Amino acid sequence: MAEKKKSALPANWLLLGLIASLYVMGFAVYPRLPDMVPSHWNVSGQVDGYMSKTMHVFFMPTVVLGMYLQKSRQNAPDFNRRMNGGLLFFPGYAKI
Repeated sequence: MAEKKKSALPANWLLLGLIASLYVMGFAVYPRLPDMVPSHWNVSGQVDGYMSKTMHVFFMPTVVLGMYLQKSRQNAPDFNRRMNGGLLFFPGYAKI
C-alpha cells in the first residue's frame, strides 16, 4: 500500500505568509499612497470613509493577523472551517 505523504508546507504557514505579504506590500506602496486612503464605500460605490495611509498600512494587516491568532486559539471545528475560508479570502481582498 502506498503511504500518503504529508504536505511539506502546512496551511498555517501559507496563511502566515499571506499575512506577512500584506505588511510587505504595505511598506512597498506606502510612499506612493495619498495621505488619506479610501476605506469605505456606500452601496452606490461612492467613497464615504477615509483613513490615513499609516493606519491603512498597519491597521488592515493587523486586523487579519488578529483574526488568524483568534482562529489559532479556537478548537471548534465549525469556527475553524469558517475562519480558514475567510482568512484565505480576506488578505487578497484587503489590498485590491
